[in-house]
Amino acid sequence: FTATINLLDADLDAGQVSLVYGALAGNLSALNVLTIAGNTIPGGVDSFAGVGGWSATTLSLNVTITFDNGNTASAIAVLSKI
Repeated sequence: FTATINLLDADLDAGQVSLVYGALAGNLSALNVLTIAGNTIPGGVDSFAGVGGWSATTLSLNVTITFDNGNTASAIAVLSKI
């Protein structure tokens, strides 16, 4: 994990390499922006990328998955605090 704090913003960056999910990276910004990405994923998926937002009660993410054959799929996830 890496945290960057300055007068205008704060970021939390994370990265991990997984045998199942490939090379993963993520960023959570104090400006309510969430980004995730993965590549070199074993199997039929080449990569994925997502961008969204977060608040105290909701996390939303638009994800694009790219398959090894070049086709793509999109998904939207919204998680709400209960």
